[in-house]
Amino acid sequence: MIEWMRKKFPGKDISRIITVILIGILVLVVLMPVKSGGRDETGQNDKATGSLLGGAEASNETNAATDNEGTTAYDEAYYEERLKNILEKSYGTGTIDVMIHMKKESDTDVFYNSATEAAIIDGVLIVARINDMSQAMDISNAVCALFNLPACKVSVLMR
Repeated sequence: MIEWMRKKFPGKDISRIITVILIGILVLVVLMPVKSGGRDETGQNDKATGSLLGGAEASNETNAATDNEGTTAYDEAYYEERLKNILEKSYGTGTIDVMIHMKKESDTDVFYNSATEAAIIDGVLIVARINDMSQAMDISNAVCALFNLPACKVSVLMR
């Protein structure tokens, strides 16, 4: 490459040309726009939420906005109530109890110098007044599909 530069710029100091190129690259890197962390003006993540519960992605992240104290806007109680209401429409009022366990997971992007936190649904326990195991399997399959969880993370108990 240096030979090419000597042929292209005869009589010029090659080290100065390389220095100018490197300074130009440095200026571009310093002035490069920085990603805002994936949040829009309302504080919500700008990824689309496509779940029935209105907040869980296919990877079971909640996409919840966090306040200054780091707590998530959508917590276990929110998802427990939504799931309970949906299941009670099929199996009757007062027949379902739901418990959801969530964990926080943080991801740091070194290039953009930003950190994001997501509350992830880690497990679901459902106690239902149902008659047979096929109904328990239906509930379990629905929850696995809804939150993109493996079957070992969902448990349905019969009363």
